[in-house]
Amino acid sequence: MTDPRIDLLRALVRDIPDFPKPGILFKDITPLLADPRGFNHCLDLFEDRFQGAPLDAIVGMESRGFIFGAALAARYSHHFALETFVKLAPKKLHRPLEIFADIFTVAACGLLFHASYKFILDEFDSGSIAFYIGRLGIPGGWAEIIIPVTFVLIAYHAMMGIFRPEEKPEGHA
Repeated sequence: MTDPRIDLLRALVRDIPDFPKPGILFKDITPLLADPRGFNHCLDLFEDRFQGAPLDAIVGMESRGFIFGAALAARYSHHFALETFVKLAPKKLHRPLEIFADIFTVAACGLLFHASYKFILDEFDSGSIAFYIGRLGIPGGWAEIIIPVTFVLIAYHAMMGIFRPEEKPEGHA
């Protein structure tokens, strides 16, 4: 006897024959993603499968993995890691691509830090009030200071990835 949740999931996955080319049966999960009950059942089945497993992070590969992985990570209150082109590249290119991705992250965070820092300065200069605690008005700049701080922390994390030693395969010294 099959789990009724699996029957619902099968009913929500649409077959599209000959897409993207003749001879291929494409499985469209859009109806599943659009159905809250079905999507929750899908996440429940993943959760049932890994119940009690020691998880450090949940990794999502490419588009559908991002959707399901992020939702599962939120349920487990775990870190979610996006994995894309690096895993598809030859093994000898993994570390250089990881370093490139980290350098790109640091550069993007630098630009976003600069923009958010300017935004905070504008908030302080405008004298805007974000909220009140009793009669005390909290300036908008203080309420939003977390934005540039977050970009600094993300850049720091990526910098540590650049300088970490390359992982050796098991059995090698």
